[in-house]
Amino acid sequence: MKIFSQYFQNFSKSGVSFMSNQNHSPSTIDGRTKTFEHLCDILENKRVYPVFQPIIDLKSGDVFGYEALSRLEDLSIIKSPEDLFVTAQKFDQTARLEKLCREKAIRRAHDLNITGYLAINICPSVLKAANHTKGLTVALIRDLENIKCNIILELTERYYIRDYSLFIQAVEYYRAQGFRIAIDDLGAGFSDLKMLSQIEPYMVKIDGFLISNIHRSIKKQRLLKALVTFCHDVNALVTAECVEKPEELEVLIDMNVDLAQGFYLGRPNEELIGCKDKALEMINLRKQKRLSPDNAITNTSIGSLCEYVEPIQIKETVGEVSERFRQDQTLSTIPVLNENKPMGIINKRELFYRLGQKFGYDLFSRKYIKTFAETALVFEYNIPMEEVSQRVLNRDERSIYDAVIVVKNGVYIGIVKIHSILERITEQKIKLAQQANPLTGLPGNMLIKDNIENRLNKNQVFAVMYFDLDHFKPFNDNFGFEQGDCVLQFLGTLLKRVISEWDPKSFIGHVGGDDFIAVTRVQGIEKLCQSIITEFDDGIKSFHSAETCALGCYESRDRQGKARKFSIMSISIAVISTRDRMFKSYGHIASIASEIKKKAKKMKGSSYFIDQRKD
Repeated sequence: MKIFSQYFQNFSKSGVSFMSNQNHSPSTIDGRTKTFEHLCDILENKRVYPVFQPIIDLKSGDVFGYEALSRLEDLSIIKSPEDLFVTAQKFDQTARLEKLCREKAIRRAHDLNITGYLAINICPSVLKAANHTKGLTVALIRDLENIKCNIILELTERYYIRDYSLFIQAVEYYRAQGFRIAIDDLGAGFSDLKMLSQIEPYMVKIDGFLISNIHRSIKKQRLLKALVTFCHDVNALVTAECVEKPEELEVLIDMNVDLAQGFYLGRPNEELIGCKDKALEMINLRKQKRLSPDNAITNTSIGSLCEYVEPIQIKETVGEVSERFRQDQTLSTIPVLNENKPMGIINKRELFYRLGQKFGYDLFSRKYIKTFAETALVFEYNIPMEEVSQRVLNRDERSIYDAVIVVKNGVYIGIVKIHSILERITEQKIKLAQQANPLTGLPGNMLIKDNIENRLNKNQVFAVMYFDLDHFKPFNDNFGFEQGDCVLQFLGTLLKRVISEWDPKSFIGHVGGDDFIAVTRVQGIEKLCQSIITEFDDGIKSFHSAETCALGCYESRDRQGKARKFSIMSISIAVISTRDRMFKSYGHIASIASEIKKKAKKMKGSSYFIDQRKD
């Protein structure tokens, strides 16, 4: 064969005798020869065919794209695709094999009229191979316009990558050709995180080693969390590979991984397939909880952090429980139940400390575990996180435990670790601070939108109040921006105090400038508007001079630059509610509120206008 003869010619020119190598017996040499002949037959007769494994979007359950993989027609000598690439590497035929696999994959994808992305594996080391033809992949897809823009090249090294400069060269070369770049097997060969910042990939694929049984490993979860954060910081999508269990998928969704592939989601297939039903059901369930939270569990309730830990019953022995701790190193606390009702919690450190005392195990191992159970904090699943954190921080210092118990109607459903509660509270505080208006400290636009959308998703009946100051610009021009800022702080404080006292569950936000929003209950909204107007009209006088208050007006310039008289600042309030009207979205509410505000501003002095229209 042509490749076979070239192979031996290359070894002869380099002074290496393949047949006389002292390290190989005749039977070993004969086996290598048959393997090489089989490889040559595969390459020359193109005895591989492509299969496509779906890559699933974990936010929607849709197919994001497919990874093209190769399968052998003849498994008589080379037994698997992995063995095929190992063999090709041994005989310096990686470039030729990858060329064949790419050709087959791209042409088959074209025949199948693929609409999503197509991920194709490229080994960076083939760039230095003498038999590598640059631009081959581009030339191959030049006539296949319907998939040309959808190719993702997965740069993968099946062995430890020793030449980083070559890797960078591969990235820059293919990116220049217009491809999207993915790093494959992060967590295996590509252990150096500086590569991520250097090449800025479109996608990063997490190696199956890190994904396997991730639901049982706190260390793996922490490592994945760090990788996801880093990848998102450099605008790279994160794809988890080799997802084979529902528990693994659940963890990945909760950890904000973007995409996933694996047997649990969909096996490689010669045809294009979608996500498996069970996996899709889980993704949709998590999606519903995220987009349409019910009153039971929201991202501000303790239930949103709940994880199920298999409980123990009060009549289990201390010895049985200690053995369970030994078998599962990830456990730190276990809840103790009487049937399905929480009775306490067992802390691993405390238990092992007592058993470690002299004669401790002999004394206690046969006793019922209920004698060791500590008093636990127990919360219904819909209790707000803020309330939980206060009780946790105020707990008895003599009670040492690492988790609280969560119940639904008194029945055990899981636990939440205390550090998770504190992390969530910290995240919420940071989010609030980042999105708050710097002048008034009230929540800004994004938080206003989140609050209204959350209420719409729950089909709640509520009112939206839109506040706008009349003649604020001429006041600023005449009395100065510093005085104008003081007026805004005064209004923000007034609204927060009056509305919060009237409705403790209300929400007050600062859109920007002199525009404010409140979301509150509908009942008695007229009295609330009147109270706000009364306090505003009385308080705003302190920001004007005695002379201005006596005259009831001052002179300034309007928006056209013309001098004219303006009355003392007043407030206009527009009110709409979901009691009698159906609103489709936050944008719909904002549009109607703006329309009603214009009507309120046409009225003289401080006023309010309530939308009375019904569907």
